This record gives sequence, structure tokens and C-alpha cells, in this order.
Amino acid sequence: MRRRTFLTTGAMAAVGFGAAACGPKQSPTLTPRRPMVNLPPVKASWDRIIRTTVGLRPHRDAGFVLKADKLDALLFPGWSGANIADKPGYPTVIVPFGMVPNVLTPPLPHDFRRLPGDGLFHYGRALRYQLRQARLRRELALDLAGEQDMELRQLPQIDRSKEPERLGGQLRELLKVTSEEQRLWRDPRKSYNGWRSRVEAAGTLVFQVTGVAPAEVLGFSLTEQPLPIIGINRKLAPNGRTFTLLHEFVHVLLRESSLCDIEESFARPPQEQATEVFCNATAAATLVPRDALLADPLVSPHPRPRDWSDEELDAIARNFGVSKHVVLRRLLTVGRTTQTFYSSRAASWRVYELAPAKKDQDFKRNMPQEIVSDLGRPFVRMIIESYLNSNLSLSDASRYLGLRAGQVEKVRELAFQS
Repeated sequence: MRRRTFLTTGAMAAVGFGAAACGPKQSPTLTPRRPMVNLPPVKASWDRIIRTTVGLRPHRDAGFVLKADKLDALLFPGWSGANIADKPGYPTVIVPFGMVPNVLTPPLPHDFRRLPGDGLFHYGRALRYQLRQARLRRELALDLAGEQDMELRQLPQIDRSKEPERLGGQLRELLKVTSEEQRLWRDPRKSYNGWRSRVEAAGTLVFQVTGVAPAEVLGFSLTEQPLPIIGINRKLAPNGRTFTLLHEFVHVLLRESSLCDIEESFARPPQEQATEVFCNATAAATLVPRDALLADPLVSPHPRPRDWSDEELDAIARNFGVSKHVVLRRLLTVGRTTQTFYSSRAASWRVYELAPAKKDQDFKRNMPQEIVSDLGRPFVRMIIESYLNSNLSLSDASRYLGLRAGQVEKVRELAFQS
């Protein structure tokens, strides 16, 4: 308030006060009291609480029945349950996800990975995702195979009582791989693709695992029949993928789902160590048969154990389309080198070799080719054939393949080319 206004109103107030003080006194006028209101008592019965607070809506004058029953509760996640609870007629229970036990069904495969020191390997998010995706793809493949009246093969079962050398020959017969044909697979990538196509033709889904470090897992197998699954870490070099493929295939024939790092480590329990040694020995015998190795021009002149140069090992490895580590291990098995030499050389080599990294500026991704490589031709062909037979829409086919609809035709060309 401005000073002039304050002074004017203050003076008028003083005049009024003085006039009132000089006049006759009068009794003050009192406001009459309002009569008290008698409120009815609150009816806090259980039916009113349930109807108005818990949310059993809409209200029915005829009433309702509330009794205990052995039924599972309807659980909704916290971020979506509120929308459902707002709709009439839906008794709901909103539960935070942290209160729901996280039980994975079916269970995770047996973990054969080594335990370095006192630490334990854990199932990382990326690995769990790959396992879940593999199972979902298998379920889809089974549905598509049923629609197409495909006959799915059942793989035979083996046990550890047989010698790995003998089993190696039987696996080659099962996969229909001859020594003459294998010698044409001198290029590591061609060798991997050749063995993979035979494993897939035998009735196995082979997927390449992405987004998981090789230090966490090299491969896994899920042995449910038919259509068991083998997962191969895509970050491995082709020779590493080939050996991992055969190692996991042995697990499939043993009916033992597994997560593996391939390395033989005595830090494992004896039974698990024996299983990994058996799978490694059988895979190596399949890739490098004893008779073929001893007949190799570089091996046959040396009947006694000896040391081998890297050049010799590389040349022998190319003849079989495998790594020199596998060749050296086989030379030890057939008595053409010593344990001392093998240990000294193997210690300096990685158990696995990584695929060479590609520079971003020199590398343009070919997504249709990557999809065919990661999902495998048999699985991709199932999707494409269902699409061509109008059992799948173009949208569904592209979604299952993980590509844009415009790239499905290119995938079809790659999947069915010879």
C-alpha cells in the first residue's frame, strides 16, 4: 500500500473510532448456533470393503460369493496391470516382477565349462537369450515340418563304452563323409561348411551364436529329439567352429545337453572331465581318421615319435581341413610325437582362434548372407517353403528371419542355391 493511501484510510478509521466511543453503548448481535447433525454410524462390513476398496466391480445388488478356492492368481506386471485394473469386471492382483520367481523351463543345459581358480561361470544375458532363441526356433521348425509333412530323422544314441577311434569311423559313415571328399575341403571355411551341411542333413539344427564372447562359451547343444540343436560361437575362426561342431555333435549323440569351452581341465570333477576328454577324442578321430593320418605323405616316413615343425603341421592340417592343434593331438594319439613336445606346443597355442576382425570402413554387411549363415539352410528353407506355400505371410517370414520384407527374396536365392 502507498503511504498516501495508508494515511487517508488511517485518518478515517480514527474518526470512526472516536465517534463510536462517544455514542451510547449497545449489546452485540450474536449469530445463532446451528443444530447438531446426527450422522448414521459407518457400516464397515467386509462386503462394502471388498466392493469399494479391493475392486470387485461392477456392483451387483444380488450380491456375490467370496470363498477360498484352489486357483492360481492372475498376476500382471506392474507397468501394464494398471490398465487392466481400470476395466470393470476384472479382479486383478498387481505384482512387481521382483516378487515372481524366475524359473526357466526347460532347464539350462549342463555346464561343462572349466572353473578357473575359485570363480564360477555364469549364464550371461546374451547367452541366455541365445539359448531361448534356439529353443523358439526349434519349436517353429517342428510346427513348419508338421505343416509340410516332413519326415524328421531320429539320431542314434551312443555311450562311452566304445572306443573313440571306432566311434569316429561310425560318425563318418553317419555323416557320409569320405576321405576323398574331405581332401577337397582344404580351405578352412569350406571344411566348416562341408561338415556343417552333413550334420544338418543328419537331422540337427545348427545355429551360429552371436553377441557372446568365446571366453564365455564356444558352443552348446540341446539334445531334444527330433531336431536337436547345436550352437557355434560365430566369433571363432572356421577351424575352431569345425572342431566345436563335431564336439557338440558327440554330446548330441550322448543325449547330454551341454555348454562347453572344449578345453580339457583337471579343475573339473572327474566325471565331467572324462566326458569332455571323450567328446574331444571322438571329434578328433572323426575329423582325422587314424589310417588316413598314418598314410599322409608327411607322416608315413616317420614311424617313431618326433618333434614337428609348424610348417609340417600346417601342411598336414590343410590336408584334413582342421587346425594344427588337432593334428598335433592326433599325432600324439597315434604315437608319432611325445607328450613333452605336445605339451610345450599346445601351451603356446590358444585353445580357440578368433575370426579376424573386419575394419568398419572396408566392410559392408550382407544381411541376407548373414541370416542364412547364422540360421542354417535347413531352417531357412522351412520358412521360405512355408511362405511360398502360403502357410506364412511375407510379414511373418521376414519376422522369423529377422530381416526386412524386401530382403526375403534374396534369402530365398541364397538358401536354395547349390
